[in-house]
Amino acid sequence: MSHGNNPGIHPERVSEKRRYRATDKAGFLTITDRKINLMITSSGKHTAPQKIETVFRSDPLFTQDVVIGVRRHFRSALLTINLDQAALISSQRGLACNASQALLDGPAFIAIVDEHVAERNSHLAGFETIKRYRISKKELSPEAGEWRPSLKVKRNVIQKTYIDLIESVYADA
Repeated sequence: MSHGNNPGIHPERVSEKRRYRATDKAGFLTITDRKINLMITSSGKHTAPQKIETVFRSDPLFTQDVVIGVRRHFRSALLTINLDQAALISSQRGLACNASQALLDGPAFIAIVDEHVAERNSHLAGFETIKRYRISKKELSPEAGEWRPSLKVKRNVIQKTYIDLIESVYADA
């Protein structure tokens, strides 16, 4: 039995509001996300970007993150950095630091970000992990039309605004 025009989805896995459902190991029902928000990679894996973004936002180094990966070979992210936290971490590691955007370009700081990304990825399933990222030097804002009033990301606007940055992630993949 199938649901709608998609023979791979069984009706008991989709609720009336088109939310995918799954059960955990104890058999309890969980709502994963709305179908429209699920990302499908080129290999067919379905993931909810909000889960990944929540994991990354729990790190004080990252102020904002947007997961990219629709019809791509792997997940990537645009990250914005908390400059105060970056300066604190840099000074703790003995790096010459200041709370400026120039800090974000240094190879020593990129290594710190790599460590934080790897630590965040350890909380995710293999197909959900962020393989590559780019640091955005500009905070996303509702004034620029990048966020909805409910503070949800407008992914289509982000895709258009940051197309060069996003394509640089996948250029040599």
